[in-house]
Amino acid sequence: MIVCITNDMDNVRPCTVKDQHHENCDGWETRLTNGEYVYTGKECTGCLPRRAHHGVLCRSCFEKLEDALGKVPHWLRAMRGVERAVQRDNAGVRSKSGPPIPISPTQLAVDEVRSWYRHVPENVPVWISTIEGGRLAVRFTLAAMAAMRSHPEKEHPHRVRRTRCPECGRLQLQWNPPGYFGDRVTVTCQYEDCDAELEQGAFEKVAEIEERHR
Repeated sequence: MIVCITNDMDNVRPCTVKDQHHENCDGWETRLTNGEYVYTGKECTGCLPRRAHHGVLCRSCFEKLEDALGKVPHWLRAMRGVERAVQRDNAGVRSKSGPPIPISPTQLAVDEVRSWYRHVPENVPVWISTIEGGRLAVRFTLAAMAAMRSHPEKEHPHRVRRTRCPECGRLQLQWNPPGYFGDRVTVTCQYEDCDAELEQGAFEKVAEIEERHR
């Protein structure tokens, strides 16, 4: 039986069947790291490798690869010339600018994804039927998904985790990005009994005061 290539790759989480174990499993998780199997210090939750269904990839790895291949071209176009993608929530506090660097983190991520993407051939099924191709496919998928998570092209509503509502004092504020060009950012409380709504400037002042108190 051919198993998913991730079970023979350095520094990659292997694809295994949950609660299914090798006969020689001692109950503790191991991970192939720099050519050696080392204990992670965690209990083993399943070490029986998943079966490869698409070349040397299991179904999950193949679905993730297809997802990445479908999203990366559009993401690369959207990131063209962008110095910084959507800024992560920092409780509304503007961080101090550090020393300039030649290349922005966003463009570094773009360059990394491109370096893996250029290995993708037109015939993906044949590519992932080989050991080397399967490994490159996994590395490409991991790099692409990590880059798109860290540098999203579009902002979505999300919970503000570190700032309390100035009206009710609870941690239930939600950041609502503009819905269209020229629209404004609003921050609203999600409790039904509280109708607090702040504009971006007011929210940033509240967040900065709370940060200072902490």
